[in-house]
Amino acid sequence: MADGSEPTQDTGEQAAAPRGLESVWKSAWPVVMLAGGALLLAGGAFYGLATKPMRDFQSFLNRAERQIRAESYDEAIETLNSEVFPFREDRGATSAVLAEYHTLLARAIYLGQRQLGVDVRDNHANVRTSYLEVEALGGALGAEDLFFLADTLVTLDQPELAIERADALPPTQGERRRAIYRRVIEQQIADGEPSAETLQRLAVFLDDPDLPLADEAWAIARQTEIRLAEGFVEQAVVRLNQALVRLGPGNDPALTTLFVLLGEAYIELGEIDKATEQFERASASSAPGEAVWARGQLGLAKLEPDVELARAAYAAIADASERTAWHAAALLGVAESLAALRQFEEADDTYRAAIDAMLAHEDPAGISVEKVAASLLERYAERTDDLDDRNALRFANRSNLLFAMAAPGERKPLDLVLALAEVNDRLGRALLPEGGATGLSLEDLSRLDPATRAEAQARLLSAAQHFAEYARRIVLRDPEAFGDALWASSRALDLGGDIPAAVASYQEFVQSRPSDQRLSEARFRLATAYHALGELDLAADTYRTLIEEQDATGVGGANPYSDASYVPLAQVLLDDADDANDAEAVDLLRAALDGSLGDPQSETFREALIELGRVLYLRGQYPRAIERLTEALERYPEDARTPLVKFRLADAYRREAGRLEVELVSQAMPDSVEIEMASAREQYLRRALPLFEEVAADLAAVASDRRSEFERVALRNSMAYLGDCAFDLGEFERALRYYKDAAEHNAGEPAALVSMIQIVNCHLELGDLARARNENERAKRFYNALPAEAWDDPYLPMSRDDWERWLNSTAELYGFGS
Repeated sequence: MADGSEPTQDTGEQAAAPRGLESVWKSAWPVVMLAGGALLLAGGAFYGLATKPMRDFQSFLNRAERQIRAESYDEAIETLNSEVFPFREDRGATSAVLAEYHTLLARAIYLGQRQLGVDVRDNHANVRTSYLEVEALGGALGAEDLFFLADTLVTLDQPELAIERADALPPTQGERRRAIYRRVIEQQIADGEPSAETLQRLAVFLDDPDLPLADEAWAIARQTEIRLAEGFVEQAVVRLNQALVRLGPGNDPALTTLFVLLGEAYIELGEIDKATEQFERASASSAPGEAVWARGQLGLAKLEPDVELARAAYAAIADASERTAWHAAALLGVAESLAALRQFEEADDTYRAAIDAMLAHEDPAGISVEKVAASLLERYAERTDDLDDRNALRFANRSNLLFAMAAPGERKPLDLVLALAEVNDRLGRALLPEGGATGLSLEDLSRLDPATRAEAQARLLSAAQHFAEYARRIVLRDPEAFGDALWASSRALDLGGDIPAAVASYQEFVQSRPSDQRLSEARFRLATAYHALGELDLAADTYRTLIEEQDATGVGGANPYSDASYVPLAQVLLDDADDANDAEAVDLLRAALDGSLGDPQSETFREALIELGRVLYLRGQYPRAIERLTEALERYPEDARTPLVKFRLADAYRREAGRLEVELVSQAMPDSVEIEMASAREQYLRRALPLFEEVAADLAAVASDRRSEFERVALRNSMAYLGDCAFDLGEFERALRYYKDAAEHNAGEPAALVSMIQIVNCHLELGDLARARNENERAKRFYNALPAEAWDDPYLPMSRDDWERWLNSTAELYGFGS
């Protein structure tokens, strides 16, 4: 209608687009704008052609144009969408009308986004589409619309088309044309190494006869940055000097950046005095707090040889430049200076502040994620070279957090992954006995206090994770580095106690590295892991394979891991449920001691000797056990297992003495044999006593939270057996002292009862019945307070003989049963 009123009827039917204008209708994509939370759509209502009256489109277009001039862009879009778009098939909607509609729609979206400070790609695409529709309809774009289209094309990553549109601007629009060139050039430089095309565009930019000084200085600065980035430092210095002479006077603010760049170029040439002169010129032509002032001051701080003065300079720049793009770069300088001053905690805090400032600024200057990461990894390398792994980890972790904040979900750089792997591995191993160099037993790990053990495991498992990631990412690029990383991951999992994961990792290594020189060790470690998991058949098969492969070569000692498999294979055979192969286990140990696998200085000989002594002790072959255990103590007095070897030797003496006592009281024998046997019994007990004392002293000196379970039992039982040896020798006063010490050491534990009973017996033997009764009542009260499950401990030093002895003592004290 001519008056612009709404149609009186809507059938809901949609007319087909006229042939030849199909692209016009398809171009009406949704327009999304953050205006009061509303979703504004260019299209959506369709009306039947037969029911639509003629409309005065021009009045609606004029209204939209007034709304755009009034900066009411939401209202303009609403007018265009509701009053023009649904009636596009009306006979009054000529090509000129539609071209004006698309022009106004493009302007409203473009300017509306700028007003709201939003950046929605779909809206940029609609601006481009609408302007292209104008031209498809035969319309022409004015200078302002050409600029809007060119600017939009830059945003949509179409620099060539943007330049083409900028070049189409009339000569009077030089400022707008230069603005497009600047955006394209800056975007290309920011996206990576500039191309020859970028340099060509800078040359075109500089050819403008009406180029203002500020724009010329900007273009020369970009040319210089490109030359410096490509290594043409000398050329950059010459061209800058030429430009500054031509463009002077030197105190023009537009030239300040060129002085800074010249100073930076002189730094690369090592001409420090000249660099200082240029930075001072830049400072003289800029005000403190300005971005270019901060950049020049950063150049001067970089040249300061005194680290403390440099730190103070960087700090002053950071304070003065908080609102500029150079603030984060100044904080980075402070952080690096603090690290050089060995103030590592403060340096780490300042790195964090620099990262926060960098990420908070839309376009920070002189700094980037890559530059901060490189700086942090330099600090990591310095600390690593200085054997300061704790602070090396501090800087590696900060770099890790940097990438988590700057690029969440993306993969970390490989050098950072490797750094995190290596430093965690070193720190974890440093907490283990002997640095985990020879593989660990349960005794080794249980000797660590809980906090140390937890930290070691956390470090090693973190190392394993990062080594595994590194291995996956370089498997095709560098097979040797892949093998090294996979091996390191396997070892870290093993030492860290994640045995199932270690098995999987060792299996992968064995399968993927069949020619690796570490293959035998990998299989040996795999067998050890199988043993730890209780997979005894797999462990035995793997050990046997290693031994058989060496046997097949006929060269003994050629493979140390074949030799090293004898003792653990024997241990596996002793641990399994098949008693029939125990003799084979003993034969393996004896084979390891015959000299064919190495002399007594070899690891295999040592392990075999200690293990054979243990096996003979456990099987009750005490004279032979005494022989082997004595030899082990003499050969390896510094072995970490010495207290346990001493305990077994002492207890073998004690048990052999007990066996002789049984023979003495149960068998008739000639007096000479009886005297000899009694003497031997006494000698065994007297040999046992100092050994038990040494074990008790050695293990008591170990912190309680660092004793292994085997050491805890050995200490407890040594103290009890000291009393038993003295008691069996008839030295009851001495025995009483030992039993009291043992009862005090085991206070509150079931093992204390054994010593309490023996205290009763000592008083009986000494004829002090009153004390015997008092101690007996005390023992009974303690016994009645113990739960039944307390006697489930198989290592308690209380046998049937002890219970029988207590019963007899009780009967003697109270006279029952007599």
